[in-house]
Amino acid sequence: MTSVDRFDTRALTMPLDRAAVDARTASLGRPITGSQLAATLTVTLIMMAALGAGVALILVLIVSAFDVAEPAPVILGLTGAVAAVAWLLASRDAIREFRGAPEEEWRLASFAAANGMSFTRMTEDPDIPIMRIVGAHSPKASRRMRAETPRVLEFSDFEHTVGSGRSKMRLSYSYIAIRLNAPMPHILLDSTVNDKQAVWLGRYAKSTQRLSLEGDFDASFALYCPKGYERDALYLFTPDIMALFADNATRFDVEIVDDWMILVTRPSVIGTDPALWREWHSVVAAVTAKLAQWERWRDDRTDGPDVDPQGRRLER
Repeated sequence: MTSVDRFDTRALTMPLDRAAVDARTASLGRPITGSQLAATLTVTLIMMAALGAGVALILVLIVSAFDVAEPAPVILGLTGAVAAVAWLLASRDAIREFRGAPEEEWRLASFAAANGMSFTRMTEDPDIPIMRIVGAHSPKASRRMRAETPRVLEFSDFEHTVGSGRSKMRLSYSYIAIRLNAPMPHILLDSTVNDKQAVWLGRYAKSTQRLSLEGDFDASFALYCPKGYERDALYLFTPDIMALFADNATRFDVEIVDDWMILVTRPSVIGTDPALWREWHSVVAAVTAKLAQWERWRDDRTDGPDVDPQGRRLER
């Protein structure tokens, strides 16, 4: 948690300082370059052309069914109109992002500074063991905010690659990460409420590692822990802890790995809406209030404060 009782969100809505925005953009470089914008618009145009071809085929079938005397002008006109409107809408979003990104970054950097955090546009291979269970590679964190005291706290967007060859995919998420004072066994708390957001960490863990929770929590969460660590998981995820997550964090999947607690979600946790940061502050405050209870846990399989190798990683 930051050293303040709540986030100071004034930087997110204060009048824009154009000179400061331009100076920051000049010093760091534009977050989205003109060539990237051109490439985006080109790809969009190609996609729209493909869409137009599909629309044309459908129109040919429709016009043929109604035996229109001169089908070509009708087909070409409607196809062009659909493709043009679609391309203009997609291009508008790309251009808005090109123009608005420096302004948003300036607000986010100002907000981070006002709340004792650093702001980094892009970080290759961030030093957080996020989603190690999936065998991901080429990780990248963007729009990363980090506080160092009283404990490390991070907010960031995140993407990585899984698989290889034809099965390779680039996945993107957003996370809130909280540093713990001691290592913990590798545990996933998969919220089934957010599965429509395609945040489903439980799919990466063997179903034999799923542990049934007390009460009605199984209806909203799936808990996975290493074999032999069932008793430890229930010690950590007591009914009051589960109630806390049910009340405050059902939109997140939670990964406990090494000495980190990582709350993963979609869409992004980074934005310029003050209400968003009030929500994240309440989530982090609720979770950190229970961390003292967690940090008393010790692995009785070892002589020191570490976790036995059997408990460090879930089986994929």
